[in-house]
Amino acid sequence: MPPRILRCGHNQPDSKTERIDQNGGRVTLRGHQLRVPAGAVSGATDFTLSIPDTDRVEVDVVASGPISGTVELTINYAGCSDLPKGDLKIWRLDTNRNPRDDLGGIDDRVGRRVTTSLGHLSGYGVAQG
Repeated sequence: MPPRILRCGHNQPDSKTERIDQNGGRVTLRGHQLRVPAGAVSGATDFTLSIPDTDRVEVDVVASGPISGTVELTINYAGCSDLPKGDLKIWRLDTNRNPRDDLGGIDDRVGRRVTTSLGHLSGYGVAQG
C-alpha cells in the first residue's frame, strides 16, 4: 500500500522567492524552509518555495538555475492534530502528486517538522514511511 501524504486542513496557496548566490541563503515560508549552502550555486539563482492549494502537507521547490550538491528542505506540519504513530518522512511527489520516492529525513515531533537533504528540486510531501 503506498504511503498517504498527511492531511491537516486546507492550505491557502502561497509562494516566496529569494535570490541566493554562491554564499548560500534561505527561503522561509509559513514554517517551511529551504536552506541553500555556500557553493550550491555558482551565481545568483532564484529559489521559489510554494504551498499548493490542497489539504495535504506539501511544498514545491524550484530554482532558476542548476544546483550542485545538496540543499536542505524542512517541511512544517504544525497544523496537524491527528498524527500517525512512527516517524514521518519527506517523499518526492510524481507529476500526479502521488508519493514516489522516500527521501527519509529527521522527524522533529516537538517542533512538528521533518528535514532532509535534496539533490533534485520538485514537489514534496510528508507521509509515514
